[in-house]
Amino acid sequence: MRRRLLLGCVLVLSLLSLTGCWNRRELNELTVVVALGIDKAKDGYIVSAQLVNAQEIAAKGGSGYATPITVYQGKGATVFEALRRMTTEINRRLYLSHIRVVVLGEELARQGIGDALDFLSRDHELRTDFYMLVARGSSAEKVLSALAPLEKIPANKMFSALQVMKENWAGVMEITLDELLADMLSEGIDPVATGIRLTGKSEAAGNKSNVQKSKPDAVIQYDGMAVFREDRLIGWLNEEESTGFNYVMRSLESTIVSLACPEGGGKVGMELQRVQSSIHARVQEGAPAIGIHVKAEANIGDVECPMKVMELQNVPPLEEKLEEAIRSSVQAAVTKSKTRLKTDIFGFGRAVHRDQPKLWKQIKSSWDERVPGIPVEIQVDAKIRRVGTVTDPVNPRKE
Repeated sequence: MRRRLLLGCVLVLSLLSLTGCWNRRELNELTVVVALGIDKAKDGYIVSAQLVNAQEIAAKGGSGYATPITVYQGKGATVFEALRRMTTEINRRLYLSHIRVVVLGEELARQGIGDALDFLSRDHELRTDFYMLVARGSSAEKVLSALAPLEKIPANKMFSALQVMKENWAGVMEITLDELLADMLSEGIDPVATGIRLTGKSEAAGNKSNVQKSKPDAVIQYDGMAVFREDRLIGWLNEEESTGFNYVMRSLESTIVSLACPEGGGKVGMELQRVQSSIHARVQEGAPAIGIHVKAEANIGDVECPMKVMELQNVPPLEEKLEEAIRSSVQAAVTKSKTRLKTDIFGFGRAVHRDQPKLWKQIKSSWDERVPGIPVEIQVDAKIRRVGTVTDPVNPRKE
């Protein structure tokens, strides 16, 4: 009898735990959002959502939709309200778990992005590994409305392009929401984000005919890095400065550097690989000083001058030129961010905190004022590992 009573209690408790999928949502009740754009309005925000037209994506031939995506807008006092207001036009709930990128309008970025990012970090449906972009010279809505060649879904193009550039080009750095928030909330570093620009005829960007041309009238492309102080955009790094920043702040897989030949004119193309860097802080006359050390390995990709790269005496001059090119890019980024924009995007303060904690306690309250005057020494060591399979330059006119 006692065993039966105990078994009955266990069954009752088990039934209480079987509540079912109380918050389940059927697929036909949802519409997938792949990108969000946030712009500043006079009394709040304008949020744009890039939605997938599933019928158009799945169709082998034509369908009832003109484009594979649709961009809806909502306006509200908060980002949350603006998103919900979109349901007045859409007969489905927005599904946010597949967002690939979030684009912030430049006007919003200059006024401050902290409040807008609160929803993105707080909402339980959102993954925080999507990329954060800043629309350079335009609104986020214009960027999201642009169709992309080679990809039906523009958000996928923006995401995959960053993945490819990460492996092949140093001029752009991918930044996730987690990384952006971490830098915004940390001492001794200012955040950056990836810049994206709509080029060409903006009025044609959303037309399907635009991407059916061999040379589209309008395209979206990545363009430099947005520099923030706390949560406000205060300036931009150009491609050379962004490259120098990335030499230091990310482990590069590969990029290309073109060098002037030591003599005879022409260029030598180098593929940089295994770029590693470190930042250290020391005390110099009672004040902080920073040292940056960059190590790089390179392969020769092409030679347009009359030199025999197989001969050992020709390699050191090229290594010196490569070191100078890397140093010049890093110096350009340091000068622009530290001296002109008065920001610490390299995390020099973080290095002082780590290496000289006693000094950091004394100066952290005045760190922002100290940043422009901090001395920075840049050391670069570059080695050429491979010169290719051709002994002499192919062009006989170079002899």
